[in-house]
Amino acid sequence: MNACKVGDFRVIVDVQDDRRSHGAVFADGVAQILGEQECGTIGGHPSSLREWQMPRPPGAAGVAERSASPYRHCMANVRFTVTQPFDAPARVVWDALIDWKGHETWIPATKVEIHTDGDPTAVGSEFTATTGYGPLALPDKMRVTRCAWDDGADMGDCEVEKIGPVLTGRAGFTIEPTSETACEVVWIEDVEVRYLPRFLAPIAKVAGAVGFRLGMRKLGKQLATR
Repeated sequence: MNACKVGDFRVIVDVQDDRRSHGAVFADGVAQILGEQECGTIGGHPSSLREWQMPRPPGAAGVAERSASPYRHCMANVRFTVTQPFDAPARVVWDALIDWKGHETWIPATKVEIHTDGDPTAVGSEFTATTGYGPLALPDKMRVTRCAWDDGADMGDCEVEKIGPVLTGRAGFTIEPTSETACEVVWIEDVEVRYLPRFLAPIAKVAGAVGFRLGMRKLGKQLATR
């Protein structure tokens, strides 16, 4: 596992195939380009970084089932964790993050379509976030599996299942207050990317993590002006 820290941003790159060394080299290079403060191989997470272990969809972790897939030679696992502080109350950030349509304002080149009537955050609700333009657009259809806010603890926990057509797996985030006017978000993606060769997984992991970091930074600026 490789970790690169840029300012207050730490990217965990967990390379799960036989090209581990390539992932380490790439992560080191990205950190140096962005202004590395520390980069190296770690055996465990620092105490300040909470790791949320997300369950895989049924059958997704089965070695026999995975090896039997017709896409087994062109499917990469992309998994990353991004921890981002916000200078805004936890509930304010929570409301912004569970506003699926609102993601269009802070995730570049993204359009969101809600497929379910009623509360879009209710368990079982579905929506699609399409990122990109024209033939290069990537539709990411998701189904809410958990979305719960705890008023007493001022904390939130949300998880969605990615159901294709290219991305499958899990994604989600947790929010915890660090003060009355600030909080911290931990965002995790754990997906299988169909058609993506495994040797490109380290690049996709770092690019995805950096993209979410920049998006959440943009969201933080938006919340500061409200």
